[in-house]
Amino acid sequence: RYRRSQLCNFSNFKNFKKSTMPAAIPQQFQNQFELPRQIQTQTQTQTQMESQKLRQWRKSFRRKQRAFQDAMYQLNSRLHQRTSHDAAPFPPPPYRQWQMAPEPPPGKTSLTGRLFLANVLVFGLQAAFPSLTSWGAKRSDLLLQGRQLHRLVTPLFLHGGIGHLLANSYSLRNIGIDVERSFGPTRFLATYLVSGMAGNVLSAIRSPHPAVGASGAIFGLVGAQYTFLARNADLFGYVGRRQKAQLLETVGLNLALGMTNPMVDNWGHL
Repeated sequence: RYRRSQLCNFSNFKNFKKSTMPAAIPQQFQNQFELPRQIQTQTQTQTQMESQKLRQWRKSFRRKQRAFQDAMYQLNSRLHQRTSHDAAPFPPPPYRQWQMAPEPPPGKTSLTGRLFLANVLVFGLQAAFPSLTSWGAKRSDLLLQGRQLHRLVTPLFLHGGIGHLLANSYSLRNIGIDVERSFGPTRFLATYLVSGMAGNVLSAIRSPHPAVGASGAIFGLVGAQYTFLARNADLFGYVGRRQKAQLLETVGLNLALGMTNPMVDNWGHL
């Protein structure tokens, strides 16, 4: 009560107000506050200078890269004219650097894995609904008449048994990941579907029997990978030749097994 009465007094209140007001900050403490600001300003200036140097270096690198590509184009064009007169001309620059697509991060499924899961899911639906197989299998008579064209695609996801599914899944797992990383997901999917549809068309022309399976699409991936390695043999060297030999062994073994088994549609593989 005594303190409250003293504060309520006007004169004491003025003195209390003056005593609680902050005093002026000494010069030495002001310098301490200004020092971090100067450091921050210098850091920003240095960052801007480094960014500008990096942009200039990138412009210089692109200019030198284009000059190198032009020189290589002129050299390859002269060599190309000497060695092969009837072949297509050497493509002009600019050239894009080819690089394999990175592996999917943990927890994310690649397109090859999604196709595998789709095959397993459809096989489960075949077991639950047997009429699904007859609805989606390749029928040569219908395709040649231009009817039910969905049968060009649906056989790629249907299989005749658990052994058929396991064999195709194993082959897709082995070759699909390399092709997907080499071509990218979009080209990989286009190659898979177009190869499977082309195999069904050839099978419809040459074989009257119904057929199911993703073997034609997988053989298309094998052919695409072999063509890619053959056209870039100078870059891949011994590793490319070894991979081509392995692909030829795989194709030859599958074709030989298909010829000995009347239930295998080799026309779809070709």
